[in-house]
Amino acid sequence: MMLQQWQSEMFAQMYRERRLRETAEQRLFRQARAGQVPPVLPAHLLLAWLGRRMVAWGVRLQERYDRAVAAATCRISMPAGEAMGDPLCTGVHNH
Repeated sequence: MMLQQWQSEMFAQMYRERRLRETAEQRLFRQARAGQVPPVLPAHLLLAWLGRRMVAWGVRLQERYDRAVAAATCRISMPAGEAMGDPLCTGVHNH
């Protein structure tokens, strides 16, 4: 039940985001056809670069620390028997 509700909400959110992107693309297309291409400011270029860098940094941080955080969580919060069955806790030994 909860999974179906979550899926419905996710699909609705994805649909809204897709429609917003399509609307923005249509507006830009109309502007380009009319010769009204919005100017690209240096701040736009800087923000785009910064966004790409932040994503790359985030991916590297996740790769580096996700497994360590999962292992620490397994040691702290799960009894040894439960941790053994959890795929995130594979190889973690609780004391």
